[in-house]
Amino acid sequence: MSGPVIDFRRRDGDGPAGGDGSGVLEERVRRLEADMAEIKGDIRALRGDVAELKGRVAMLPGYQGLIVVLGAFVTMISVIVGVGTFLVNYAP
Repeated sequence: MSGPVIDFRRRDGDGPAGGDGSGVLEERVRRLEADMAEIKGDIRALRGDVAELKGRVAMLPGYQGLIVVLGAFVTMISVIVGVGTFLVNYAP
């Protein structure tokens, strides 16, 4: 075998992934590194957001707390309806 198995030389209009072949490897690596830096920054921001959400969720009442709130709401409505009924029936 006289030549390389894979020809890495660039030809116009014959770049990888349908590119035009005009870029050089160093430029492509530089762009990938810049993209990775941006992705890493986004991930750091997401980590902070997730930590904040975890803190907020931890402060929410559980099922027992929701049942107590719902029970208090139903009790208040019942008292209002009961007082209203009493006043309508027995008020002068």
